[in-house]
Amino acid sequence: EGEYFDMLLAHELFHVIQRQSISGQYDQVLLVDLLFSEGIACSASKMVIPGYGPSAYIECRLVNETPERWQFIKENRNMILNDLEKIEQGIFSNYLSYGEFPIHRMGYDIGFYTVQEMLKNRSLKDMLNMSVNDIRSEFKYVFGLI
Repeated sequence: EGEYFDMLLAHELFHVIQRQSISGQYDQVLLVDLLFSEGIACSASKMVIPGYGPSAYIECRLVNETPERWQFIKENRNMILNDLEKIEQGIFSNYLSYGEFPIHRMGYDIGFYTVQEMLKNRSLKDMLNMSVNDIRSEFKYVFGLI
């Protein structure tokens, strides 16, 4: 499973790069910021180690693609869009850990697929240079479309 370790390493190293490029821009961290952060890190690992399905980059291990995950996200899009502005730890856990939703860690899916769409119009480097407010606005807009 060396390639999955490499994916995880690329993912985590990108978080370091990302945090250095945006330090000091946050008044407070919203759910949208965390989903973008995970989505861009998953996307960076895809660029470094291409050739795998989305679940490999989302989970950094081989798991079966399940259409139920994205179906749940689409069916709950309005709730998710509302939650993107939240700052509560319990909300964060619902999306990035094993919270109250039947689909665990779905924030990684939301982040990955949204950032993949954003990358169709701008580069990873361009995203690192965006303001926090611009990232938030574009992420919410793009997620609302996919």
